[in-house]
Amino acid sequence: MASLLVNRRLKSTTDRLRDARRELDVVGEQLLYIEDSAHEQAMQQHRAHLIAEIAKLEAKIDRLLDGRPR
Repeated sequence: MASLLVNRRLKSTTDRLRDARRELDVVGEQLLYIEDSAHEQAMQQHRAHLIAEIAKLEAKIDRLLDGRPR
């Protein structure tokens, strides 16, 4: 039962990580074409938030994998 729960959490976290990485790619592309400094600043903040979120998700995946039965 615990293994099933860990696998579910791992799948969910992996999906969220994939989505965050895709969004980071889109934000990176958008930053190439932004001309308004206020909009660029907002996108830079969003990019920083995504980078932090990706780091948290990667750490969570590591913890889940460390606790998984072999």
